Amino acid sequence: MKFNFPESFEKSYEHFHLPKELKNTLVLSDVHIPYHHIPALEESLNYGLIKNIDSILLNGDIMDCYMLSKFQPDPRERNFGEEIIAFQMFIKELKRVFNVPIFYKLGNHCERYEKIMLLRCAEFLGIPYFEFENVLGCKELGLEVIKDQRIVYVGKLPVFHGHEVGLKAVNVNPARSLFLKVHVPAACSHLHRPSTYT
Repeated sequence: MKFNFPESFEKSYEHFHLPKELKNTLVLSDVHIPYHHIPALEESLNYGLIKNIDSILLNGDIMDCYMLSKFQPDPRERNFGEEIIAFQMFIKELKRVFNVPIFYKLGNHCERYEKIMLLRCAEFLGIPYFEFENVLGCKELGLEVIKDQRIVYVGKLPVFHGHEVGLKAVNVNPARSLFLKVHVPAACSHLHRPSTYT
């Protein structure tokens, strides 16, 4: 039987699977450019060189988007335009060193941009030029952007940024908190601390 329902605005968000042929992915999360820690980045990238990676997953919050924060940003700090330039420099360096596909999942700090647009510039929403990935120049940089809080699968492993499953300020064993939310073995960043749960 066919029903006469009103039109639905429901959206379907498919999980994002890295291509199966990619077997050795370096995952970088929470770099927070321009507040990145250079020794930690160098260590991570050197590890990627040793392991001969074939892809990179930027798993959210690669930029800090400091001036777009709802928490009273200090206008004397680096502005958003300077962050974009620093982000582009970082991506170009990754491309120069590795020459592998780079996937860029947006994290909660990246989503600050759209929230600012919703609050202050709603009339620009829907104009492709003003979409976050276009402002950053992701297409020109050769990045594949993963939006809408989609879960990324690296092989069979689900990789979360963390905000998409509501992980916030977990004080005791974040890995256990993640497992209790998703009920499968998974990897996650966002909380900026190491944790495991078996």
